[in-house]
Amino acid sequence: MRNIDNIKGFENIDSLEDIKRGLNMEIKREMENIKSTVTVLTESYNSAIFKAFKDMQHISEKLDNLSSYEKEQILLDFLGQYQTEKEKIIDIWANTPIDELQGETPSDTINKLEDIDEVFALFLYMSENTEEEIPSVLINKMKQFGSEMSDMLIQLAKNSAEPEAQDHVFAEAVSTLGRMGLYSSVEPMIRLLSDYIEDKSKSEYLEEALKNIGAPAIEPIITALENQNFGEFEFSLLYVLAYVGSKAKDERIYRLIRTAFKTVNDKMPAIVCFAAYKDGKAVTLLRSYLEKNAESLSKHVLYVLLGTIRDLGGEVKEFMHILKD
Repeated sequence: MRNIDNIKGFENIDSLEDIKRGLNMEIKREMENIKSTVTVLTESYNSAIFKAFKDMQHISEKLDNLSSYEKEQILLDFLGQYQTEKEKIIDIWANTPIDELQGETPSDTINKLEDIDEVFALFLYMSENTEEEIPSVLINKMKQFGSEMSDMLIQLAKNSAEPEAQDHVFAEAVSTLGRMGLYSSVEPMIRLLSDYIEDKSKSEYLEEALKNIGAPAIEPIITALENQNFGEFEFSLLYVLAYVGSKAKDERIYRLIRTAFKTVNDKMPAIVCFAAYKDGKAVTLLRSYLEKNAESLSKHVLYVLLGTIRDLGGEVKEFMHILKD
């Protein structure tokens, strides 16, 4: 793998000599070689999305004189429409020939890139110069390079996590690891989560990315949690495991959640994991705990516990009076 210890993103294509945080010389040369292509791909991507939604730029004007509820409904409708339509627009962009690309489509151009540094440089530039998510056609191309690309993104995340770095570079690197969905990314991401568990923003990015990886994350997380006491880091992993495992039930996952519930004083994280795992077997355990401790639980814990039992198929009517006391 090429040395990328100093990669941290860059400002813009017009000043490659001063690429932010010192992109190494080899990738600088690669970037110069594909400068025009990178610019066209990024600008055409931004333009396609902007043109498709330019009428929505003035949505705030439609909110004047509306109630809070009406504003909320309009914004929710807008967000739903935006996400659905955006996916269609990105697909059209990827498959529409562009004159500046010699009549090729962005998809053809990206898929013809054979050098990992060129692909990584395109990713860096797009992550710095678009407010939208990286297009799937580029993510899929990056995935073709397997663990080598995964290692480059992990290193980028580490470098961009330094205090003076910008948070969005870390977020983009981690998000891309999640979208690539590679097994080889899981253990390094678990280590990153351990390193940054006290940073709420970074830990949430990592949790979401591990959830997006899905089934490949299950075995490494189970291994990481075996014979461990449960603290904040372990519960973060357990939540990811419960979420992913809800689609691929495994008795080991249920046992880990049950062990956490029985061994920690603060039951809330384990209750949240039971809710995420969505296994009705937990109802008996949760109801038993509620029957014994209902009077001493805070209202917040009661609400979450009752909601979880109900969502898992359990009966909660006989406990509802506690909320009124």
